[in-house]
Amino acid sequence: MAERFTAAQALALGRNHALIGLNLRIDRIVELQPVGTNEANIVWQWKFSEHYIQNFDDTKPKYGVVADHPELFDLNVNNGQ
Repeated sequence: MAERFTAAQALALGRNHALIGLNLRIDRIVELQPVGTNEANIVWQWKFSEHYIQNFDDTKPKYGVVADHPELFDLNVNNGQ
């Protein structure tokens, strides 16, 4: 399951404006508890969007040296897309 971010939301997190034209969808892991046949409650979730680093804008949250934090998701990684 992925979270979708608008351009404004992505910029507020520290996303590089040159990458804003690309879709920003960040995965999350969700554990669900079925309720009936068509519903579910979220029991637990882990969001990559809470475990990121960015090195584009030092006025935005979670600014730092990406290479020093291999355990975090690089918000400005492009992956050639």
